[in-house]
Amino acid sequence: MTTYQNEPHQYQEETLLKPFETQVRFEAKILDADFLITPNRFDEYVCILMPLTMNDNQTFFETGESSLMMVEMRKGQYSRKIATAQYESKNGFIISNQLFKPELNIKDENPHYLPNRDVSITGHFRDLQNGNVVFNIDYADVYEQETRTSFEIDEAENPDSHSGIDW
Repeated sequence: MTTYQNEPHQYQEETLLKPFETQVRFEAKILDADFLITPNRFDEYVCILMPLTMNDNQTFFETGESSLMMVEMRKGQYSRKIATAQYESKNGFIISNQLFKPELNIKDENPHYLPNRDVSITGHFRDLQNGNVVFNIDYADVYEQETRTSFEIDEAENPDSHSGIDW
């Protein structure tokens, strides 16, 4: 639906995507989390992610393309929206850009502990007034990091190995 404010140059359109229609869940690695806990100067929470597997990559981008298609199909006859993907960087990474803080399963206040951590992401796509489609994180489940060394892992998996015996 198109609405005009009191002045004709303040043209606004409603969002066309519903969060439950474009919800996606995938595994990823956090690449940049500087503005995931605290907002940047534009009051946006931004995070850059890399899908862990090709299946996660395909799931995410198929849902994104579906969201773009829904915006194109649902916009009105006189709509000024142009559906544009704003959820992918030029290098192919996922960009999460939102106005609210995403919920995390850990209580870290320092974003420098988050890069290179594996996470399970639940999020949705939404369209802005100009038609840009962005990705929002609803919940990020950060996995526990492995604290054992490779030698300790080998010993635990293969107790009969001779790696600990001095010949």
